[in-house]
Amino acid sequence: MTPFGAELVACCVFALFGTAASCAAILPRTAAHGTRFATLAAAWGAALALALFVGDRAGAHVNPAVTLAAWMCGCLPGAELVERVGGQFVGAFVGMALAAAAFVPQWSRADPVVASRALWRTPEVDAPLATIAASAVGTGAFAFVMLRIMVGEPIVEVDEAVVADGTVVAREFVARRTPFILTHRAEGALLAGLSFALALAGPGATGAPITPTLGPCGRLVHRLLPSRSKGRTEWRGTWLSFAGPALGAALAAFAWRATAGSAG
Repeated sequence: MTPFGAELVACCVFALFGTAASCAAILPRTAAHGTRFATLAAAWGAALALALFVGDRAGAHVNPAVTLAAWMCGCLPGAELVERVGGQFVGAFVGMALAAAAFVPQWSRADPVVASRALWRTPEVDAPLATIAASAVGTGAFAFVMLRIMVGEPIVEVDEAVVADGTVVAREFVARRTPFILTHRAEGALLAGLSFALALAGPGATGAPITPTLGPCGRLVHRLLPSRSKGRTEWRGTWLSFAGPALGAALAAFAWRATAGSAG
């Protein structure tokens, strides 16, 4: 699978399950209505873990900030950077559109101002510089963890097991050796999901974006949503979805370069 295809599929899975959880928690007349934000952050973390597991063989990053940080570290060519980010935005749009379509009856019964938070979040306090700082901290920490997990060459380990009838069965495990640790696919995906959930529950709780794709794609999905009572699509502040994560990517790349040489 090409990098574009891998990112498209992985981001579609991530955005589909994460947005569906947000819609279920925020829109009325669902069993999960009123779910606490910490639970919602855990759901987004689980969605990321599943997406990374699905796209691991092609090295999906899912988050453009991680892709940008990898490029800044010199671990990714510029052409692949553009290809991956394109796949991430297309996949996020498709996933969010599918999730929103599953809740069409709820959209018509929701308060437009409150319901829009299911597709994008605005800062709790109108302070752009503070939002950028919170976004940079959350995204930078998450991207740094991702770089530690995924920047390295994939290796295949073969484990032999003897079943009940005495037959020897060989099982392959794909792992990735980084300058810091050796992670298996499932381990890396779970660690990434945990770090994303913590970043979302911490700095992300202020409304600061942790991934650049969700805000713009969520607004576009809302604009195209076939519901007369959905309210107005608010594009003001969309630039914050890019500014904070880009700064966070730079911080993650700097931290990775500063620590990779001393790892051993």
